[in-house]
Amino acid sequence: SIVNIIKTIEDSESAKVRLTSTNRESAYLDCIYKESEAPTFFLVFSPGSIPDNLDLQENCSVSIDKEHSPIVISAKIEALRGDRTLELRATEVIDPVSLREYFRVFYQTPITASHRPASNESIKGLWKVEGTTVDLSASGVLAIFPQEFQHREHVFLEFNLTGTNRTIQCLSHVVRIHHIRKSRCQIALRFDQIPPRDQDAIVTECMSEQRRQLRKRMQGE
Repeated sequence: SIVNIIKTIEDSESAKVRLTSTNRESAYLDCIYKESEAPTFFLVFSPGSIPDNLDLQENCSVSIDKEHSPIVISAKIEALRGDRTLELRATEVIDPVSLREYFRVFYQTPITASHRPASNESIKGLWKVEGTTVDLSASGVLAIFPQEFQHREHVFLEFNLTGTNRTIQCLSHVVRIHHIRKSRCQIALRFDQIPPRDQDAIVTECMSEQRRQLRKRMQGE
């Protein structure tokens, strides 16, 4: 049962949660799991990280790094306790595959984007742009490039996972573009064709990076 599963989670495990604001935007935040009376539990955040416009009526997804094997649960927000703590009630366990849809961490590594034309498309439009990632999940990447791409579809990406030195190569498409200044663009891409082993490697890398960032943050407090 959900109660028994929550009871198996140890106090102070690292976690990540997807929260929704009142304007329907999602925020992906690192936090610490704290025990309560199952199926309720607490999530403790770093100061100032909980959005002011948090929608307390919206369910959220929580990934808890239980003994290096993540448990993903859907939870209802019961209350905001102070400015750093949320009280939640677990409602169901989600298949860990859902990590591919939302689990995202701040992650910087060089990335190269190029155009891989469809079979019936002219090769005259080939281009290649180098940039740096901002954050990463197994379903997509956000990165900064010096310019917009000439195409939004059939974008071939190549980047390395720094923790394992594994090279990821995949096809993607542009989801959105945000101009930071004239010479820089923040471009979000979603993976279209990526080997399952590479997706699993990205999830593992994201979990490892999350733990590293949490340790660093806690040591600095």
